[in-house]
Amino acid sequence: MTTRREFLVVVGAAVSAGAVVPACGAPDGPVDAGNVADIAEGQVMKVVGGGVLLGRDAGGLYAMTSFCTHLGCDLTESGGVVGEDGVITCGAPCGHGSRYDFDGNVLGGPAANPLKHWLLTVADDGAITVEVGSEVDAAERVIVA
Repeated sequence: MTTRREFLVVVGAAVSAGAVVPACGAPDGPVDAGNVADIAEGQVMKVVGGGVLLGRDAGGLYAMTSFCTHLGCDLTESGGVVGEDGVITCGAPCGHGSRYDFDGNVLGGPAANPLKHWLLTVADDGAITVEVGSEVDAAERVIVA
């Protein structure tokens, strides 16, 4: 029988190695993320229920997982904060306060790994679709007018 301590050591090692502990009901596949008109340059917004953070900077649009790389808390539903100061903070119920910049890089732990970026497409009418699970380089952007 595995003890609680042994279990926590294994989970801790997996998280330290970069594994994301998924939250229950984490989506996989295409997620409707709104319209290009819904997001201004310099903004990151939560796609509630989609497990996605959608960002727009001078290079274009990008999408990231909304699951904290420390404990897998969904930053769109767990009291996570997307601040105007350019900081994404993991809040309650996790309460550990991991912080990321608007590109998903870790600013403060206990999270040690950046947020993963997902493939994003924009239709002719401006509709945004994020392919959750299809990882892309964090520098990849979709140029929009």
